[in-house]
Amino acid sequence: MAAPAPFGTHLQVAHALLQRSFDEDMACRYTDVLLQMLEGVALEAERSVVGMIAADAEAQACRCDRAWNRRLRLEGRDPGDVTRSWFGVDTQQVEVFSLREPVHDGVVEIFAHYRRGMDHVCAFRDEALRYAESRGAITSGIDRARVFEYGEHRELRAVLVWRRGVHGEALQLLDIEKGLPIFERQSAWPVGFSIEDNLLRYRVVKESDSGDPEVVEGTY
Repeated sequence: MAAPAPFGTHLQVAHALLQRSFDEDMACRYTDVLLQMLEGVALEAERSVVGMIAADAEAQACRCDRAWNRRLRLEGRDPGDVTRSWFGVDTQQVEVFSLREPVHDGVVEIFAHYRRGMDHVCAFRDEALRYAESRGAITSGIDRARVFEYGEHRELRAVLVWRRGVHGEALQLLDIEKGLPIFERQSAWPVGFSIEDNLLRYRVVKESDSGDPEVVEGTY
């Protein structure tokens, strides 16, 4: 890592060290290194390579955040605003949202952290990471979330409400089993939603061409 080489080479070396690390603390150490390197996005590395490395680092960051939260709670501490240290590398982070909800044959966990000017959300199905996403902190993180079983086949879905600016919000629907977003609806004002009969009903407020608010309702 210390030897002279193109930035893209250092990025790929750090990624290889992460992949070969079987120790949780070391994996988190290399993850923090990668995340710091990715902030400057390696222009000389292949774009597809950067995307793959960023996805791996994001997934491992979720596992590190989860392990760190569990460790703090076992110690009776609040993970709301702490400095995390992996092998001498300090990372200031704030847990801004946490949800742990039992489902018919396990548990779903959704949590969000603010770290390095970004909001990071992670969704776990039991021990498996299903979804990870990062957004610029202008969103101010996740405001609320709900897990529900959709339709007659009881497919797991999650509703996330992101804050957007001063008073706007965005409603995002996730397929927990597939780990994919289904849709997102943006609103100029707070979002309203409910779960009834295994269906999602929601209401968002759009701004019309005239500038007047327009209420849009939907069902999934």
